[in-house]
Amino acid sequence: MGTQGELIAYVLELLDAGHFIEVTMVQTDHHDDGIKGHAGGNAMDCWPNKSATLGEYLNATDARFEKFLYDAGRSQWRYQVGMVGDGSDSLLNFHYAIKGAVERGNYVEGVSVFKDTGDPHVHLGANGFSV
Repeated sequence: MGTQGELIAYVLELLDAGHFIEVTMVQTDHHDDGIKGHAGGNAMDCWPNKSATLGEYLNATDARFEKFLYDAGRSQWRYQVGMVGDGSDSLLNFHYAIKGAVERGNYVEGVSVFKDTGDPHVHLGANGFSV
């Protein structure tokens, strides 16, 4: 199963909003997390960047990082936003992602926004599934 159209639409929406995103993992190099996740082509790990230059990562306290999480949470394509490490998983950053999801009207506690595991990254899971 390849990358799903909803995930591509999710990324395109964030790019159209002016975000620079460095993708760190999509499907083939991720453990099997089921059909709703990477294994089903519905999720990716990433980090927002300062520019289109690889490795110019935003600090998790940067207002652009916060806006990225808000936009990711608010996206019509969002199923999940997960965060781990380098400050991304602070309560404040969870607030931005949750706020977007609540404003979208489809926030589900423990599903829509969650603390992930592994190296620092933001997990974006696309919809296509009822929660």
